[in-house]
Amino acid sequence: AASMSLGSMTVSAGIFEGGGTRADTSVVVLDVPIMGMSGKAVYVDMDDTGANYDDSGYRLGLSKSMGAASFSVEYDNADTASGDAGEVETWRLGYALYF
Repeated sequence: AASMSLGSMTVSAGIFEGGGTRADTSVVVLDVPIMGMSGKAVYVDMDDTGANYDDSGYRLGLSKSMGAASFSVEYDNADTASGDAGEVETWRLGYALYF
């Protein structure tokens, strides 16, 4: 894994060996500030062992910290099987309160 700052952005990449029975994974992450918020884009590509489908997908997220709380919205797109039926899209709205 490696990470590098480009001004206010951070680019990270990793290649992970899953061993004989687990998937090998490649990941690229881009962290960037956007108008006082934190933006993140993530791409993941998996090379599963045997006859398993090679999962891949991406996530786009935006979060805003407001004192003792943080709010976020994320879009996730995953290909879990071949064809349109294997494409899964998910929207997430999140919050966290800090004590």
